[in-house]
Amino acid sequence: MRPDRTGLGIGGALLSRLLGECARAGARRMIAVIADSGDASSTELHRRHGFTEVGRLVGVGFKHGRWWDTALWQRPLGVAGWGAGPGVGEVSRPGG
Repeated sequence: MRPDRTGLGIGGALLSRLLGECARAGARRMIAVIADSGDASSTELHRRHGFTEVGRLVGVGFKHGRWWDTALWQRPLGVAGWGAGPGVGEVSRPGG
């Protein structure tokens, strides 16, 4: 978001719409990769929408002339987050 457009609810509205559309399309999970710049606004936005942090990559993102850590966040979609498709531990293979 442009700095002069933050705090207006635009990001939350877009994320809500994206989550709904992905769930309707049959996606099981949403993954967010968030640069850890020290500004908590992105992580709080995702937390408010049901995401939890599940991992961290150290020093992998280069932005504004420096290296940043990135945080990996995820959120289940659909019924209990599983939806249709192979069960846990099963692999879907083409033609089978």
